Amino acid sequence: MRCLLLVILVLGVAESAAAAADVDIVKKAVSKIGDPPTRDRTAAAAALKLTSTGKSAEAVEVAKMINDEPLRDGTLSRLTK
Repeated sequence: MRCLLLVILVLGVAESAAAAADVDIVKKAVSKIGDPPTRDRTAAAAALKLTSTGKSAEAVEVAKMINDEPLRDGTLSRLTK
């Protein structure tokens, strides 16, 4: 239960940081997520959110943190459109 609460907290931090265009916090929060699928989905969502805030280059950096190759490639493709 404690671990789940920590994951939820970190996900919230990553999402809030992306909305605020705080790239350093996004990267730190994403890197703290221990579950690879959750980390990758969070990085993808944060990258897309960063693009909408005008941080396209930084969004690509965050997308490159994604380990799941199809998800990473798909996210990068969406970012470069």
